Amino acid sequence: MLMIARNKLEVLPPELRRRVQLVEADMRRFAVDRSNVFDPRVQNLAAGTWSMPANRCREFVHPRSGNRVTIKEEFTYDLERQMVVGAFVFDEINTATGKIVETIRSPLTLRYVFRYEMEHLLTLAGFRIDALFGDFKTWTVSCRWRADLGGEPALNGQSSSGPAN
Repeated sequence: MLMIARNKLEVLPPELRRRVQLVEADMRRFAVDRSNVFDPRVQNLAAGTWSMPANRCREFVHPRSGNRVTIKEEFTYDLERQMVVGAFVFDEINTATGKIVETIRSPLTLRYVFRYEMEHLLTLAGFRIDALFGDFKTWTVSCRWRADLGGEPALNGQSSSGPAN
């Protein structure tokens, strides 16, 4: 898979290639120092769109200009295809005048899969669930399941050690 990804990267412009980091690792011991997993929220899916409320906009100081940059999210959900299409919108605001100097839209398209759907697909492909966690920080979901191929999953009764997704 990494070879396919590398081949696709070769045809991209250099500024895009610099933003991609490919990691070869054993998935059983996979670790990342950032969190960027898409977790579809039922409320957003039901509404069909998602725009970050104005009071929840994130911001930072532009490293070169010193201006304030706000980040907004605008996404639309395609329930039939299980796709999210949208963009992060970065507005650079002149600190002295309060006016927008530049707006950059960073488009993003994601395919989402729900937990039980993925569990089913992996089981059909011959994988077995050894442990189930809520995220990369290893918070367990409200209960953990263990299953062997061909057998019924059995609840092991372990409770959540962190927020449930």
